[in-house]
Amino acid sequence: MRPSASEGTGPGMKSSSPDGDAERDHKEDTPDATPREIQGFYLIDFANSVYSTVGIGGFLPLLIQAAALANSGYPNDCPNVLRDEAELNAVRASWRFFNYSMNDAGTFYRIVGAGPRECDEPNAPSCFNGTCTGYPANLLECRDPSGSTEVALLTRGGLATNPTAYATLCITVSVVIQAGIFFFLGPLADYGGSRKKTLLGTSWMGASFCIISLAINAENFTIGMLVCVITNVCFGVSGVMMNAFLPKIVAALPEVRAAQGKEREEIESMRSTEISARGFAWGYVAGVIGIILCIPLVALLPEILAYQLCMVIVGIWWAAWMIPVALRLLPRPGSPLPENKTVCTVASSSFLATFRELCALPRSGFYLLLWAFFSDGVFLVGSIGGLYANSRVDWGCFPKTYGVLAVFILVPLFAAGFNVLYQKIAQWFRVPPERMLQWTLVVIGLVVPIWGFAGIATGLDVIIVAVIWGAHMGPMQAFSRSVFASLIPPGKESAFFALYELTNRGSSWLGPLILTVSVAATNQYTYAFVYVLVVCLGGAFFLSFIDMKKGHKAAIERGRTSVALATPSIVLNPVAP
Repeated sequence: MRPSASEGTGPGMKSSSPDGDAERDHKEDTPDATPREIQGFYLIDFANSVYSTVGIGGFLPLLIQAAALANSGYPNDCPNVLRDEAELNAVRASWRFFNYSMNDAGTFYRIVGAGPRECDEPNAPSCFNGTCTGYPANLLECRDPSGSTEVALLTRGGLATNPTAYATLCITVSVVIQAGIFFFLGPLADYGGSRKKTLLGTSWMGASFCIISLAINAENFTIGMLVCVITNVCFGVSGVMMNAFLPKIVAALPEVRAAQGKEREEIESMRSTEISARGFAWGYVAGVIGIILCIPLVALLPEILAYQLCMVIVGIWWAAWMIPVALRLLPRPGSPLPENKTVCTVASSSFLATFRELCALPRSGFYLLLWAFFSDGVFLVGSIGGLYANSRVDWGCFPKTYGVLAVFILVPLFAAGFNVLYQKIAQWFRVPPERMLQWTLVVIGLVVPIWGFAGIATGLDVIIVAVIWGAHMGPMQAFSRSVFASLIPPGKESAFFALYELTNRGSSWLGPLILTVSVAATNQYTYAFVYVLVVCLGGAFFLSFIDMKKGHKAAIERGRTSVALATPSIVLNPVAP
């Protein structure tokens, strides 16, 4: 879909002819992309996707939520927990009258309509006659003294907020800060060899702060905001750099350089989609491995400690796997930093230049706008999923811990499998990536909200929706990245992908903000489901109005024009792939 990122003429050449392109592509300082380098690209996803799946999409929000809930007094301070000794004696007498054992229960809580579950032993029920043993199992069971109406506990101290709303607020704040950093580092990475350095530096910094998650607890739950911001910003910036390598590597493939014209575009489109899909597949496989490593911790240890140690695993994994990335991935540098320009002036001018480029490429700009909304809706489902499953779902006789773990495992597993399957389907039937993208959006935009409105009430509901979402979220990412890569002017990859990353995976912002406000104001998730339906179906509909072939040609011509305008003579200096 994209031609070489170094489209233009080489030193000493007078025109941008195919022969000139071929001679330029094989210069000694722009080596061909090798299988080893492609493996290095895959390993980026293999390294940082554990943070996406196990961290920001998994246990980090749960850790922040659990710490904030503990600070609020949940579950001990729920109003329906029986504390009056006379009431407790009456309950004990009632249970004994019906010949039920209380399992040596020390506490009870009142909940209207509560009775024995099917899986309870005949003489050892968990609930009977409107009371249950122990403490409320989830936030839905934290009710007023009568046990009929749900109540929302607030954190204590100077920050009185809904614990779940605080967890989603941390994500929103991290993305707002991401925005400014993306605008600065994204364009800057298109110059010199800073792209690889930035990738490695932000990855290792993010990994370090994952380990600092050990400090998040009931007394210091506000530290979660700092950890969430720094790790998510580092993850997002590393994602910008990773995506910017894709068109560079594809353009440097020997089979791409050897082809010309339409044949070259077809080969490039196929290889770009293939490498993009496989990169995400590697990432999802890593996510599954990360969840598996966390299973014994979550099963055997107290909730907060288990989540802390899971984040430590994320940090060690992320840092360790970036070492082979550093050894395998070539810098693929961009053009030199302009003379008499500083880092700050280049970043600020590049920020404005990127928006001018978007204005000159309406199809690219329109796609980026659509991506900003539909990706935000798709990834919001992930933000809802873990918190919802952890706090508002009746898992019945199935332990909640194992249910949440099952969700976290099944999502990346199905994302990886369907990523490969859909990529094969697109190749077999020659379906353009934008059409496959539309299909994934329609499925997510219909299934998740409709099921949400009908009521995601049980653990089985959560698992089914998670499987459907994961199976289409993975391909959505891969096809979208491939589509956008074809709409970027050569030499502007990092700058454009910086904008792209603003709502990619852990960088969704509007959806989590809507979720934060909805939960804080109503203690409900309804408005989030409405948002998912509107942006996903709207994105699929408006994608039909973008002529991708014309958008691709316009991006190439814009890249050639930019190079020509930046060169004072007829001898052009191309951007190295």
